[in-house]
Amino acid sequence: MAGAEQGGSPVEIELKLALDAEAMETLLSSPLLRERARGDLRTRELRNTYYDTPDRRLHARKAVLRVREVEGRYVQTLKGPRLADGAVAARNEWEVELPGPEPRPDALDDPDAHELAGLLLPEELAPVFETWVRRRSLVAVWPDAEGRPAEIEMAFDDGVARADGRGEVPLSELELELLRGDAGALFGLAEALREVVPFRIEPQDKAARGWLLATGDAPPVRKAEPLDLDARCTVGDALGRILSAALRHWLDNEPAAVAGREPEGLHQTRVALRRLRSALALFEDVLTPEALERWDGELRWLLGTLGPARDLDVLADDLLPPLLGACGEDAALLAFREAAEAARARAQDGVRESLRSQRAGDLAFHLAAWAARCGWREGADHDLLERQKEPITPFAARVLERRYRHVRKRGKRFAHLAPAERHRLRIALKKLRYGIEFFAGLFPKKRVERFREAATRLQERLGHGNDVDVASRLAHALVEPLGPERVAEAAIGGGQLAGWYARQAETVERDTRRAWKKLKRQEPFWADAA
Repeated sequence: MAGAEQGGSPVEIELKLALDAEAMETLLSSPLLRERARGDLRTRELRNTYYDTPDRRLHARKAVLRVREVEGRYVQTLKGPRLADGAVAARNEWEVELPGPEPRPDALDDPDAHELAGLLLPEELAPVFETWVRRRSLVAVWPDAEGRPAEIEMAFDDGVARADGRGEVPLSELELELLRGDAGALFGLAEALREVVPFRIEPQDKAARGWLLATGDAPPVRKAEPLDLDARCTVGDALGRILSAALRHWLDNEPAAVAGREPEGLHQTRVALRRLRSALALFEDVLTPEALERWDGELRWLLGTLGPARDLDVLADDLLPPLLGACGEDAALLAFREAAEAARARAQDGVRESLRSQRAGDLAFHLAAWAARCGWREGADHDLLERQKEPITPFAARVLERRYRHVRKRGKRFAHLAPAERHRLRIALKKLRYGIEFFAGLFPKKRVERFREAATRLQERLGHGNDVDVASRLAHALVEPLGPERVAEAAIGGGQLAGWYARQAETVERDTRRAWKKLKRQEPFWADAA
């Protein structure tokens, strides 16, 4: 049941880990479980039926209504939207026992539950999908960061999700649910388990996977949620919140990036990874060199594996369509588009391989565990520990000022910068923008928005120029795999693309220079707090 309360309502707090059948059996027979278990292993067969209205009102409210049949009993559960906190899933949950299998929303007597579900009549509800799961569970005791014992239910689930007419998908995961104690203990136990078998953080719960199966929808794409830091935060507190938010952004979008049906999924995954790198760089003054090197190296590796696919997404979806719209069914352009789409398909295979790799899975898990236990304190000397305890606002002001000076330095003699120099300016500006987004809540809103708008405008102009430059360099490489009879035609199409954007360069350049001047005119909103 719940491990905490949120606004007076019970909250389910759990960490979901995906692992295969062999790893599951290895864990179940491991000495670690025998040493930490309180009581015997319990095995149950769970049949869960998930309901919604024909117009999907519950789904629109990010609510889940389920009736579980287990050992002749029926339990109805209503779950609310996920409360984002890194890799840990926390959400309001209400349960009530029913006399039979039919859902009864009126049986929930908590006003918060009724507010979440809205007006809901039993006759409106219909099954959407089911899950059939064998659950083997036990309660383990594990100490939190302060050495206090926490109770954690370990539920080893294997089974399937089924939807009429849509087939089924396998389910194999370990749920660590906090029953009593601090949520950090979940990662303490999980880190010990990771020394026994490999696994990955499971970014989707069973309801989400069942819903996608039943509807055929693509996995959702989510942008980063606004982060409203409190001025009372310490530097260490702020770092933890920023890392958790960026990690949640990554995990939320990874299924969409792997599926490859929506290019925005890959884009948002890369944004999340860049936000993680930027956060670590912004806080470099309070981190050990070892921590910076460890995380930045792994994040840079993963970003590098995803970059080619994103470049091809931009080429195929953003740069080619305007030209095709203007030129119609031009044979050379169509041949070039064919080459671009073939290259994109190959690159998407690389995205899938990278994100599903154990290396990427370990990166997400170990970074989440590091953030959960405030790992920046580990190996920190007295000076670093004291800096981590400082108030966040003056620290943020100093960091933003340093980043802004770097942008100004990179932009000197702007009109004469070579493409490579503008690329470096764009990267410096992107880091400043992420810093602005992280720290925006600490400063006057109107001043922040004026500065952010100017920075965003310039970054978009510089980004367009970089995309065109990358596409021009890609053009030759794309046509090489084609057969001899198509190479020449596709190469002409690539030349047309380069020529089209070259003719627009003068107009784009004027707009980019105006954006640079507008940014330089902005008054730094952090100046008074430095």
